[in-house]
Amino acid sequence: MLCTCVDDGDEVGGISLNDASYPRACSLSGCAVTKISLDDVIAARADWVAYLERRKAEFGG
Repeated sequence: MLCTCVDDGDEVGGISLNDASYPRACSLSGCAVTKISLDDVIAARADWVAYLERRKAEFGG
């Protein structure tokens, strides 16, 4: 999700990076939100399989 808003509590909202649908929302405490760079977004969209393998390797999985 591309974050477009953060409320004063526990919720972030935005646009899906998978299908560009909105609104989407996640709980900061319950959804395991991970901040990623714009470069990572571009890499994931260009080659999801390669991006996923790289991220798994980074986290020891």
